[in-house]
Amino acid sequence: MSFIDANPTEFPWAKEALRSFQESGLPTHKNEAWKYTSYQKFLSPYEKPFQGESIESDLSVFKDARVEQIIFVNGVPRFISDQVRVAEVDETALDFNDFSDYLSSEPFASYTLATSRHNYFISIGRPLDKPLEVIHLNTLKTSEHVGINLIYSAHPNVSLDILEKFESVPNAKGQLTVNTFVKAQENSIVRHYQLGRAQTATLAHTMAWVSQKAQYHHGFFHAKGDFFRGALEIRLEGHRAQTKSLGLYHLAEKGHFDAATKIAHNHYETFSEQLYKGILRDQSRGIFNGLIYVAKDSQKIQSKQLNKNLILSKGAQANSRPQLKIFADDVQCAHGSTTGELSDEELFYFLARGISKDRAKELLSKAFSNDVLLKIENPLLQKKISECYFD
Repeated sequence: MSFIDANPTEFPWAKEALRSFQESGLPTHKNEAWKYTSYQKFLSPYEKPFQGESIESDLSVFKDARVEQIIFVNGVPRFISDQVRVAEVDETALDFNDFSDYLSSEPFASYTLATSRHNYFISIGRPLDKPLEVIHLNTLKTSEHVGINLIYSAHPNVSLDILEKFESVPNAKGQLTVNTFVKAQENSIVRHYQLGRAQTATLAHTMAWVSQKAQYHHGFFHAKGDFFRGALEIRLEGHRAQTKSLGLYHLAEKGHFDAATKIAHNHYETFSEQLYKGILRDQSRGIFNGLIYVAKDSQKIQSKQLNKNLILSKGAQANSRPQLKIFADDVQCAHGSTTGELSDEELFYFLARGISKDRAKELLSKAFSNDVLLKIENPLLQKKISECYFD
């Protein structure tokens, strides 16, 4: 069985999602969201869906008493902390009309929504004493793919910190695709960070709806992994809804990171801030494709978008496309992008003080990254993410 031969599940949205996938087809460079990433190069080997049972793995190395945890192994929940509840979704969990336009540009999100048997709902009705860590572990030993659909709902007035990690065991193969849907209800605060560390292909599709006076803060972090593509859409749907969107990618060898993001200001007096930074060396490639969208009559908007890239090797590449689409006239929106190398003066400062060139690059890279990492408000999650970049 291949992607094209897929059969939908019984959920009401599945047939519509499969139809969307079949209409859009597999992505090509003509698709703006996939302009710099080749499906054929990175993902075509993984067309066969994983049909087996979850492969057992030693989870003790992933368990951490400092956080509440859910550990999925090839899409199946294998460990759930006592304070967390995970339920199978029912047919009312999603409405296809809420995200049909998003799926038209993300065919693998459509495919996963249509065909995955791994569909879970996490409802947070009261504050957790600890951050929630969700681990997606790939233990596949063959070139197959696993898809997961995951829904978080933060009730009104609840504050929630989530670290979602994508991991793989040594010598794992295959592809993992995760669709994550987040509903930040009125006055709630959701801080949601997604960290790619797998040595296998990972696709993370995330969509969030942010209600009146709610906050949704998001981050794509990629450290020491192979292929990671993150597609993000945040919809600010209520008065004074706000978001902070972060990204940090450190790439080496032939690592590939692609972020396709959209922040939609669909209501008046909403606020967004976006900062993505990349450090690239060897033959790696980092891509930022970000859109700030302001709907008609959505006045009193404030939005800032910035992407910066630091190139440490001649063979590394950075592609940056910050974009604005504005259909209102009373807004404050700014965007920008810079790509450059370390200057000779910066390196000379360290060399003159007896610090090696490699150590100088490490220190300068850390300084370049810090203004992203310091925006992670939860101290424990900031520490856990920072340690993935700088041991």
